[in-house]
Amino acid sequence: MSLIRVPLEGPLEEELELLLAQIGPDGYVIKHMVSLVDGKLKVEVRANEHPPPHFHVVYDGEDASFSILTGERLPNVYGLERYEKMIHLWWKQNQGKIISKWNDCRPTGCPVGPVRLP
Repeated sequence: MSLIRVPLEGPLEEELELLLAQIGPDGYVIKHMVSLVDGKLKVEVRANEHPPPHFHVVYDGEDASFSILTGERLPNVYGLERYEKMIHLWWKQNQGKIISKWNDCRPTGCPVGPVRLP
């Protein structure tokens, strides 16, 4: 079998690197991107998470966690404070989408189970 190399550049290369970085040692995806807020803040839910059910917002080297149920920042979590109002507004409009993604990515034995829509 011969190896074929296909050069990747730009957005396709970046997207592939992001996808590969999200695969854990067991071969399962550990991060699931939900959306982009304002085209730059990446919203993620992650497998095998700790309670309470929450989502992460990642941008510019910062990672902050917010409750799926209330949209509020988790206690003792810092970062992205300047975007908090924008994140909360996005959460109000997309809570169902976050809950769906959270429930879809719960692996067997996850310490935090599915979330019901309020």
